This record gives sequence, C-alpha cells and structure tokens, in this order.
Amino acid sequence: MVTRVLPPEQWEMLDGTELEDVWKHLDRDKARVIVVEDDHAIIACWALFPLYHVEGIWLHPEHRGKGRTFKRLLEHMGAVAESEGVTHVTTGCLSDQVRELLEHFGAVEVPGKQFTFPVAALTGEV
Repeated sequence: MVTRVLPPEQWEMLDGTELEDVWKHLDRDKARVIVVEDDHAIIACWALFPLYHVEGIWLHPEHRGKGRTFKRLLEHMGAVAESEGVTHVTTGCLSDQVRELLEHFGAVEVPGKQFTFPVAALTGEV
C-alpha cells in the first residue's frame, strides 16, 4: 500500500469515491487530497481544503420574491468574496425555496452531514 498526496492533475481518479462531486470545486493551489492506494487503485481518500462559509441570509418578508434586494445582496457578497481571493463558498440550506435559488446560481449540493473538530485530534495532541 502507498499513501500519498494526489496531485491535482490526477484528481479525476477520485470519481467513484465520496470526493467525486467535490474535487471539481477545489482550489488546485490550496487543496490537498490524501489517498491510500493498493496496486495503483485508490482504496481510501480524504481532502483538506480552505473553506469559506456564508450563512444567515435573510430578506425582510416584504422584499422577498422581488429579486432586486436579493440580487444586490448576492452581488455585493460576491464582490467581497472575490476581493478576499475566495473562489468558492459553502452554505447551509433549510428550505426548498433556498435550494432552488442556490441551484439557479450554480450551487452544487455536497451530500452528507458536516462536522468540525480540532486538527490536534488528528495528530493525537488532544
């Protein structure tokens, strides 16, 4: 068995794994994908990447469905994210209406529940 960092030019090898819907959205300069291979076949993988999270979108009920307010909010958030060098963001979704909006703007659902934990837990320092 071999454990290694999979170079971005080989990320398509992740198709058929839990990362098949994720790798296409990763920053090739900042993300790292660790794989375990057996006879040159990936038998395990895990990705490390910077993640920017946008949350708490809200529009006053009187301004929902009119488009202009949401568009202004969206465009300004996009400009701020771009000014920070952010190429992708993630967010939660609690309603079908928000899901439809997100998909309309090119969002891709990443299946599974999300968790966070300290890196020290990975190194045994906790």
